[in-house]
Amino acid sequence: MLIELEHAHLRDDLAAFLRRCGCVVATVSHTELDVDAPAAMTPDAVRGPEVEIAAYLRAWAELNDVRTPRLLPR
Repeated sequence: MLIELEHAHLRDDLAAFLRRCGCVVATVSHTELDVDAPAAMTPDAVRGPEVEIAAYLRAWAELNDVRTPRLLPR
């Protein structure tokens, strides 16, 4: 999934947070990250990967007192 941040200076912090959550993260641009859900998640998991990543984004945004980054279609 692509994630778009409002503040480019927070990109590396968000990437590190998502990696600690078990996600695979690649930098796309100054304000975008490409993120895959934790490998431990199976396709038949109760919560889908989008829901899981969205929850991580909300938590990170609360911790940093910023707007939640947007999930974009690939």
